[in-house]
Amino acid sequence: MIQDHLQPGRNSLNLVRLIAAFAVIVSHSYPILAGDDALEPLDTWLAFNLGQQAVGVFFVISGLTLARSWELDSNGLRFLMKRGLRIFPALIGFGFVFSVLIGPFFTSAGVTDYFSDPATLLYPITVPLFFDNATPPLGVFSSAAMAGTVNVPFWTIEYELLAYLTFAVLSVWGSLNRVHQIGSLLIGLGVLSLVGEAGLFDYVHSSAPHIVRFAACFLSGVLLYRLRDQIWRSPVFLPIAIAFGALINDQPGGIIAATAISVSVVVGVGFYTYGQITHWSQRTDISYGVYIYGWAVQQVVAAIWPDMAVAWLVLTSLSLVTLAGVLSWTLVERPAMRFKSSIMRSKRIVAEGAAE
Repeated sequence: MIQDHLQPGRNSLNLVRLIAAFAVIVSHSYPILAGDDALEPLDTWLAFNLGQQAVGVFFVISGLTLARSWELDSNGLRFLMKRGLRIFPALIGFGFVFSVLIGPFFTSAGVTDYFSDPATLLYPITVPLFFDNATPPLGVFSSAAMAGTVNVPFWTIEYELLAYLTFAVLSVWGSLNRVHQIGSLLIGLGVLSLVGEAGLFDYVHSSAPHIVRFAACFLSGVLLYRLRDQIWRSPVFLPIAIAFGALINDQPGGIIAATAISVSVVVGVGFYTYGQITHWSQRTDISYGVYIYGWAVQQVVAAIWPDMAVAWLVLTSLSLVTLAGVLSWTLVERPAMRFKSSIMRSKRIVAEGAAE
């Protein structure tokens, strides 16, 4: 059962998250070189392409791990504080690194204009506030196929934060404490996705399908944790889910199939260990850094070699973004995680004092 593989050292969830981040980079390589209309891997096979499926995996793992975290410490304020420490320091670090160390070499503006422009100066602040809507530094990547874009992957972080907040509120209210409550919510999301894909989404906000899909993935992760002693790890679910997704393709049910595929990846791959690579990924969790630096690094590589083949862009970008992820983890994320751990230690000290 997956319950037997939840302890550190007995699963590869961090590794799966890293592979998912790499998958996003592979998927993004196509529009980076050919523009926004380029087909990405799986675009014609499934309702969601490779990068979109990978993001679903992020949300499933988040739901699973945060349900466990909540069980260990159900204080809503500490929960949100710890989530903020995981998200925002790395984003601020990215904003500084890009605006100061990368942007000046890839802008069409003069150096004086670049560093005097408010968008450049405020970028480390606007990124964690506005995510993909933050105005990039002046003139960057102006001649690229995806001209001027830097923040593309950050749009999903807004939904991640929304998931954290909603999970904390529902958990405090006791609305996610029982399996039937989570199951009812998932059934409701499934019905809503079918109705929405049949036409309802055309009449509501453009974020509606994303909210439904990510909520379904996140809650599926929560349900996995709640049923951890009843669900066994097995890779057999993954080909079945992919076959189902390919069968319905453009028909209503794409969100359900995408959720099933993302869950199957976690259950079929994440609860096994793979030797030293598993141990390394548990000590060095670079997946978030890889994700947030991926697009910018790819834009840099494409700006230097605009005529390169997709395969070379993938290989070069993965090498460079792995280095960026390691630096982000070592210099920013791990220190923030240590501060998060100090919050937990303070909580235990206070609890012990109250018991005395």
